[in-house]
Amino acid sequence: MAEWISVYGRRVAELSTAAMQRELEAADLWTQAEALGLPDDEADAAVESALHHLRIELAADGGAFEVHWKPEGRPIRVKSVTGPEAREQVTEALEEFLPPATEPGPARIRDHLHQAQQVVNLEMSAEDAQHLGAALGGLLALSFAESNDGLVWFFDRDWVSPEDPAATIWTPDE
Repeated sequence: MAEWISVYGRRVAELSTAAMQRELEAADLWTQAEALGLPDDEADAAVESALHHLRIELAADGGAFEVHWKPEGRPIRVKSVTGPEAREQVTEALEEFLPPATEPGPARIRDHLHQAQQVVNLEMSAEDAQHLGAALGGLLALSFAESNDGLVWFFDRDWVSPEDPAATIWTPDE
């Protein structure tokens, strides 16, 4: 089963393997691992392993990037869409996942989505979404959102802005 982080950008920004690599290598992954609640020894081992195995490459199909960070297993897949495909994903989010714009959070998100020109999706396994994969994907998503004036939708739950990622704009009632 897959989990997704999506970035809805009002501008189109180019993605590159070099920029993603720099972003992850410069990040404080130890703090990110601790924020996931990993015990110190497990966090240290996970981060050291991730840094050792970190490589980002164009996927074999050429339509996405793959972030490899484990000795084996599924990478994080990063795909950017624009044009009709982006509009289709925006329409789906608007129609299926957001309530009418009566609250400030959903209203802000709706307004933003109506202006979206690019959607960047980061796909990972459900297991990775509960571990360091969530931190790596989140760091990349926030970086993309800074470059394309985007909002980030974490795992079909929390909407955040890169200006204040600790403050959730809106989370749907469960």
